[in-house]
Amino acid sequence: MKSFFRFFCLICTFFCAGFAYAQKALVKELKLNNGIPVYFRKNDTSQIDALAIVVKGGIAYYSQQDSGIESVLFDLLCEGSEKYPRNTINHISFSTESSVSASTSSDGSVMRTVAIKDYFLQMIEIAADLFKNPSMEQKAYDKIMTNCVQEIQSYMNDPQSLVLYYGDKMIYDGHPYATSSSVTDESVNNITLEKVRAFHKTIMDSRRISLVVYTNHTENEILELLNKEFADIPCGAEELNVLDFPAITVPAVNGVFLHPDAAKTGYAARFFASAPVTDPDYAVSRVASIIYDGIMFSVVRENYGACYSPQTYMESSFAPYACEYIFKISDLENFVKYVEEARHIMASGKVICGRDQDGNYIFEDLADRLEGYKNTYINKKYATQSTTYGIVARMAASLLQFGDVQKADELSVIAKRCTVHDVLRVFKKYWIDESSAWVVITGPEEESKVRF
Repeated sequence: MKSFFRFFCLICTFFCAGFAYAQKALVKELKLNNGIPVYFRKNDTSQIDALAIVVKGGIAYYSQQDSGIESVLFDLLCEGSEKYPRNTINHISFSTESSVSASTSSDGSVMRTVAIKDYFLQMIEIAADLFKNPSMEQKAYDKIMTNCVQEIQSYMNDPQSLVLYYGDKMIYDGHPYATSSSVTDESVNNITLEKVRAFHKTIMDSRRISLVVYTNHTENEILELLNKEFADIPCGAEELNVLDFPAITVPAVNGVFLHPDAAKTGYAARFFASAPVTDPDYAVSRVASIIYDGIMFSVVRENYGACYSPQTYMESSFAPYACEYIFKISDLENFVKYVEEARHIMASGKVICGRDQDGNYIFEDLADRLEGYKNTYINKKYATQSTTYGIVARMAASLLQFGDVQKADELSVIAKRCTVHDVLRVFKKYWIDESSAWVVITGPEEESKVRF
């Protein structure tokens, strides 16, 4: 049985390395007449095609006071143009099973269209027109901003969300990441329609734009159409904005915040700096978090019943934080020491695999279970690859973060090669040695119970 397990793990290792190499071989980089790069991948597995219009830059192009303006703009792009108003888009989407959508991160934004092969070329034309010539009507803007206000109100009235809100403000005060890709309570009144219309002009720069295509159509057919639709976008004259993201240090100052909706319970997180997404330690940290989450659940939830659910939350950025997030705490006096117990077990190189008849933990060496944890991480990463949308979204996200449509796939190779020594080293470096701070949200009557 052990021989079979070793053989299976070896096959998984070859699969990860082979998959990353195969992905690289599948994608061809082309150029439009104006220099816009096109990442072309042939679709041989389904009749569903997709295009992603990727705009790099993100928060380098707007201030903290205008946080979320790019998100509002890209939502508006999907609301229609003079040639394709919202009603026309809805009709075409319904009759052809096609879609146009957008998303925004701190690294930039992506506008996508997904369509059956027979309608894909038509949807490229529509997406291009929406991107270049949006109508940006007052009614559509008002609807988007109303949604933003409602989301902010919901967020500010949700104790579990406020934990991350206060942690974020504490950690990124004065940092470039203080600017959010989402509309915030501080920026919502600053984002006018006039500002959004002016901001649209800043993204019409061929140096910031890339196109990702996954299609059944031929390379020549796609390139001809993309040149027709996008090659008229000019090259900007001003120097491109580039931000430097200094590493963070979490101030070791714990905080307790009160909220009526957290009465008789609590929500907490211990924040600490974590590995940048460009550091090989990032993938190892992801594996470590999966292992540690299981230990925290066994200790904090199952053994002590001190909360409903504990887990690790990790940012994916150039200067990220991570946190031990404790959801619905029932023992505010002791939960911190229970988490410390879980941390100590993880650092010892053991995992909890059960309990004996007396209720004592049954431990197993991490070395005997590590392959399973690594495969859990890899399976999660590739789960999105099963759909056309997922493939294009992953390539676009990789392009924004790494400047390469396949670079993100290397994270799985790094994870597969990591050892117990790597996992414990990274866990000690970030979870234990880094400066940290607890943020707790609880009810007014429970404040005195909180112990750090």
